[in-house]
Amino acid sequence: MADAKKHLLTIKKDAAEWPESQKLLAEVKKRETEIDKVSKVLVAKLMSDQRKDFAKKYEISLLDQGLDTHVSTQGKNSTILRIEWVMISRPLVHKMINNQDFMGNLKRLGFLKVVMADGYEHSWSTKID
Repeated sequence: MADAKKHLLTIKKDAAEWPESQKLLAEVKKRETEIDKVSKVLVAKLMSDQRKDFAKKYEISLLDQGLDTHVSTQGKNSTILRIEWVMISRPLVHKMINNQDFMGNLKRLGFLKVVMADGYEHSWSTKID
């Protein structure tokens, strides 16, 4: 489409082909808009699936370390990571949210927030910048 658009834009206003070129340009723009809409939906779905997959793998990784955790995603497009562990504490939460590698990875995956909870009465949440 880029080539077609490039060539159509070279047609001058006084050329006999000008009116037809404008119709074709409008069609190209319409199709580009449709492609952008579909692409955004597909990318959102793919990223959501990646975040869900990360949560599953992260939970298994923690379980492999002997930590009885539950890791899941929440929210629209799974943009919230929830880590639930009975033994979670303020110092551990502090350490995790200040771990640049961990938080950077969450940001790259498109998470917007992480929630950590003990499953009873305490929970902590932070936005991912």
